[in-house]
Amino acid sequence: MGIPLSEATLRLVDGKNYAVLATVNPDGSPQTSVVWAGRDGRDLLFSTVEGRVKHRNMVRDPRVSITVIDSSDPENYVELRGRVSMTLDVGRRVDTQLSWKYDGKDPGRTGLARSAWSCGWWWRRLPGMRHKPRCGSEPEFCLSGQYS
Repeated sequence: MGIPLSEATLRLVDGKNYAVLATVNPDGSPQTSVVWAGRDGRDLLFSTVEGRVKHRNMVRDPRVSITVIDSSDPENYVELRGRVSMTLDVGRRVDTQLSWKYDGKDPGRTGLARSAWSCGWWWRRLPGMRHKPRCGSEPEFCLSGQYS
């Protein structure tokens, strides 16, 4: 079972702080993307477009890592690792929520055939992890979440 995130970590996620999502390519090499991150309650959210590399990687292998970096102090960050679950973002609810958080407006409409997905996680404690983020008092590598 996942463990809850500290209030300090939730503040990082709630702030206008960028995150780096790492997925696993088919050859085993890492693939990273800078993403907007948010939450629904204690669940971490981001969105992607169907068919992009990160989406294809997560469909094939749900293991991910996401690092949220404090924009005012880049040495303050938290890394979370676990497995992602994806749900179609009907009506672009998550996409719109994140666009308002980061850009202060509705998301633009592009020529892409969008099929946005909201992504959630099942985080577990990782054995041997020693990193202790400055934002909290305990190592935090866990979160459980389901999204609709």
